[in-house]
Amino acid sequence: MSTLGWTFQGIQLNNCKIGFDLFTSNSTQGVGAVAIIDAEVKDTPTFLRVAQSGESTPLAGSLALDNILLTNVPVAVSTAAGKTLLYGGTKRIESWVHGMVYAGADPDGQFIRGSIHPTHKPASLLTPDGKVFGKMHPQYENLQAVDIISIKACGALGDGKTDDTVAIQKALNEAMQYAGKKVIFFDAGTYVVRKTVTVPAGSRIVGEAWSVIAGEGPAFQDMRNPRVVVRVGTQGSQGVVEISDMLFTTIGPGE
Repeated sequence: MSTLGWTFQGIQLNNCKIGFDLFTSNSTQGVGAVAIIDAEVKDTPTFLRVAQSGESTPLAGSLALDNILLTNVPVAVSTAAGKTLLYGGTKRIESWVHGMVYAGADPDGQFIRGSIHPTHKPASLLTPDGKVFGKMHPQYENLQAVDIISIKACGALGDGKTDDTVAIQKALNEAMQYAGKKVIFFDAGTYVVRKTVTVPAGSRIVGEAWSVIAGEGPAFQDMRNPRVVVRVGTQGSQGVVEISDMLFTTIGPGE
């Protein structure tokens, strides 16, 4: 568990004693890496506390802070022993890391604790106030049962062996006749596809306990001519696509 990574976006903290308390001892369940993006913290003595400050276990307590607005926060990052790693105040933290930083394909990273050059974010990914665009997990609470189309009812098996390419593509294409009012539900399973599946603009897809679409076969084995397993939209198409609780992967020749 200590190597798990977590990403928090758009967090707002107000009048807390400690905003985040990360226990990263090797002897107990801890947190491997945490990235916090676009947070606002007010009137909180310590924004974030970690258990370790050294380099001996680089994956235990690795942090990445990006666009953090502090208001009356004396300590931004400290250790459980009380050592301040990053002083706070009333300011904005553009980009600060604590942990291993890797460059290119070099497997030997460098331990860094301090500010780094902020990652460039295209304007198309940002909201008007400069934050990374995000959307809450859709619940579709206003839909009726008839608005949910089971992919297995459309002929897909999801058994991890059968080629479900045709059934999946047909279901996605037919759902568009309802102008985005239907949701394609992928029942729990692994759906093998042997050709690229195109998700039309306007589609809404929901999995069950992380349903899997897995590319397999010769179409995806040529490293000189790589092909995408699932393509969202086509050139020139416009619209919103919602995909949740799904995993996309590949199955190699020896698996």
